[in-house]
Amino acid sequence: HVKVVKHPLKSSFPAVRVTLEGGSGSAAWGQTFKGEEVVRVPLPSFRPWSPEHPNLYTARVDLVEGGQVVQTRRERFGVRKFEVRGKEFYLNGKPFYVRGFGDDHVYPMTGLTPPDRDLHRAHLAKARAAGFNFVRLHTHTELPEYYEAADELGIMIEPELPYYSDSPTEGFAFDPKRDVTELWRHFRRHPSFAVYSMGNEGSFGPTLDARLHAYVKAMDPDRLKINQDCQSEKINPPEAADYLGGPIKPWPRGSFNPERPFVTHEYLNLCIKCDSRDEARYTGVWMPPATRKGRADWLAKFGLDHTWGDRLQDAQNALQRHYQQQGVEAARADPYCDGHIFWTIVDVVVGQGNPCFYTAQGLFNPFWEPKRGGFSPEEFARFNSPSCILLDVPDTKRVYASGDTLSADFLFANYDAPLKDATLTWRLDITGTTGTLPVAGELPLGPARKVATANIIFPVVDKPVKATLKATLRGATTAMESRRLGGVSNSWDFWIFPKRAKRDGSTIAVAPQFRAALEKRYDGLLPAEDAARAKVVVA
Repeated sequence: HVKVVKHPLKSSFPAVRVTLEGGSGSAAWGQTFKGEEVVRVPLPSFRPWSPEHPNLYTARVDLVEGGQVVQTRRERFGVRKFEVRGKEFYLNGKPFYVRGFGDDHVYPMTGLTPPDRDLHRAHLAKARAAGFNFVRLHTHTELPEYYEAADELGIMIEPELPYYSDSPTEGFAFDPKRDVTELWRHFRRHPSFAVYSMGNEGSFGPTLDARLHAYVKAMDPDRLKINQDCQSEKINPPEAADYLGGPIKPWPRGSFNPERPFVTHEYLNLCIKCDSRDEARYTGVWMPPATRKGRADWLAKFGLDHTWGDRLQDAQNALQRHYQQQGVEAARADPYCDGHIFWTIVDVVVGQGNPCFYTAQGLFNPFWEPKRGGFSPEEFARFNSPSCILLDVPDTKRVYASGDTLSADFLFANYDAPLKDATLTWRLDITGTTGTLPVAGELPLGPARKVATANIIFPVVDKPVKATLKATLRGATTAMESRRLGGVSNSWDFWIFPKRAKRDGSTIAVAPQFRAALEKRYDGLLPAEDAARAKVVVA
């Protein structure tokens, strides 16, 4: 849309010239007109925008008088199509899986979003390195510099109106129509702006929800909309939302199968304590949520010191790391799941409990740094990239005994490019044993499917050990050129314990309902009726 306003001292309008820059050439359009018109200029080359290929164009609009350019304005934009087809998302005509993270406006140095594109680029570059392609902005939007960085790096944005259900999150008047119009007016040219959300975990009531949906679709028909981001289907009916929120934690595979796409809501929100060793990082407006002295005083009440406190903190980080991988892989293994919003990419730092401890649920600390013993961005990307290998074992079991056999199904989720005539190789590090499994035919785009099965025997050990299983899939054609010919890889940790020897149970009397279980561990157990001559009774 080009609008020309006449100069008060000029009797005629200048000519307008529009040039598109980007791609292999440029295209131009020019004429003299009055007022406002829609200018249609052919693209010099068609290069759609996507997270993997964030292609951008620049429109240069020149006002020309007497052969001289008197004013120039530049606007940058991208071309993409994000849509729902039946029960799936499509981006630029290809199946698409949302690999999203939550952003809760965490800025410990400044307290507020800085108008600093380089800072936002640095943050979002870490998100891209970790495999993310989408961000939900919890009950807020960001500054233009954030959108510009997202345009450049390939992060799709779900800005959210600042309403918790129907309550404003700040001291302003309730007016969602005003707010969504401002959102459209300010950010409509950004290809990263992908989805509207009217708020968090609630509703404005079915009538207003439906009317707002119709208003948004008339104003901006090319973007998707969710009513409010939550896991309740009732909040996002078809007349108010294009897709649904999904479960907040892992669910039985295939048990949630709606008629529209769904993306998990605030997924894997596992809180642990904030790490007091980060105290020195808080040099801005935020005070440290956990100090070394405060943690030492608390530990001393239990006769402990920082030696134990830091080991416990590291154990929490390890537990969180395990849960994060297990949860993301569980979502990606469900054929009906269309995306996850990982909650959150950095620690939000929220007070919980009495006495008050501040909790940390992020992939990184509040300064976008990996946690001690947590995932680096590259490690997290192993299972959070467009294509990834998943491990499918009964009950997500990770603890085995000497000589046990792991019956492992390997799944492959592929939203990159079809892969042909692939080979899957696996290796168990503690024994060095390997296996090679052919994967016949083509692996098309779409949800995870089983590609191979391996029976892997764990070694006999005399003490508990950690074992890591690594799998790599390589193909003749691309899943990002089979990740630049190094293959698509992932790994999983297991713990192997010595096999428990049977012990003498001749002095133990056992009630019938426990007998079958205890006979695996004890010989000569007494029946319950002989309890009088037993030293131990299990009842």
